[in-house]
Amino acid sequence: MIEAPIFGLILAGGESSRMGMNKAELIYHDRPQWAYAAQLIAPYCRTVYFSLKDENQLPDMDPELVIVDAVHGSGAISGLLSAFDKQPNAAWLILGINMPGIDRALVNRVFRQRNPEVSATCISVNNKPEPLLSIWEPSVAGELKTFAQSGKNSLRKFLEQQEIQAVEIDSSMAFKLDSVDTPAERENFLRKGRK
Repeated sequence: MIEAPIFGLILAGGESSRMGMNKAELIYHDRPQWAYAAQLIAPYCRTVYFSLKDENQLPDMDPELVIVDAVHGSGAISGLLSAFDKQPNAAWLILGINMPGIDRALVNRVFRQRNPEVSATCISVNNKPEPLLSIWEPSVAGELKTFAQSGKNSLRKFLEQQEIQAVEIDSSMAFKLDSVDTPAERENFLRKGRK
């Protein structure tokens, strides 16, 4: 079987309403999170794109690297479907912008254990798939679109119905997958990083 080429997608199209400012521009790891996330997955991808709600969400971003969400308010599923519209024969390595604890070791594990014969390869903790650090194969695009058209928008629920390659990690490492969506969560993440 010929493996589809991998393109990267940083999911950064959210409103950031709970954070009060654009989560993509917050500084983690001595640089804005969008830059850190792109650098993290770039070695595994032909090109890294940014899923945004509109072209102005990251004003300094190269427009060639922006994929505007086709449907607003549908979350990550809209970003992924918009990516499949742009490159239908590609596999997509996706990473949520609100997960600054993800490191190269986790991305590398997903990449090395990729199984192109299933719908997706993703990190999993206690048999719970994490859709926002995963590789989605092109064969899943049609079924994902049908799922979204039925009014559903949870990538995790979709994965739970699919044959996937689960890259199980120990629950002691689950904190790396924490979603940082509020100022208090950000402060807690930064405090942990100083220890």
